[in-house]
Amino acid sequence: MASSTCWPWTVIGSAEDAARVSQALASVTLIDRTHYGGGDMEQDRDGDADPAAMHDRLTDMSEAIAIASLLLTSSPPATERAVMNICANGTDNFAGGTESSRDAALAQGFTINGLVLGQDAELAQYFRSSVIGGPGAFAMDISDAKDAGEFMTRKLVRDLLASAPADAPRFRIE
Repeated sequence: MASSTCWPWTVIGSAEDAARVSQALASVTLIDRTHYGGGDMEQDRDGDADPAAMHDRLTDMSEAIAIASLLLTSSPPATERAVMNICANGTDNFAGGTESSRDAALAQGFTINGLVLGQDAELAQYFRSSVIGGPGAFAMDISDAKDAGEFMTRKLVRDLLASAPADAPRFRIE
């Protein structure tokens, strides 16, 4: 269950604000979790992995959706469209799945997009059926971390196009 604690928002309204946030983000120490594997726990069920490390391999998208909902609810400026992006390389394998948190977020009017790490057709289908939802929702996949910059640009363009008025000209995103 999501904590009731929400983190402060930072409004970026000027080049100086953007520079300050950029500098703060650049100074964050990243956690290297590449050695944890990822995906679902099928490997662990077969006994091929150390059960003591299992908690580090859980993909709890339901909690991510619940926390994102708290954050969007506490957003200081009112918006016409609130979007969360859920990124994972496996299915939700913690507790009861994503449907309850997803449905609660959708009932609040939020849109949930899916960012699928890897080119796994089954995982992409799982995102479409159990994770994403709301107006203009989509799932995209990224096969290689070196393509992350281009991927995030395409995702941002899709987000912006989804929020455009219905009578606005539409463009195809490749």
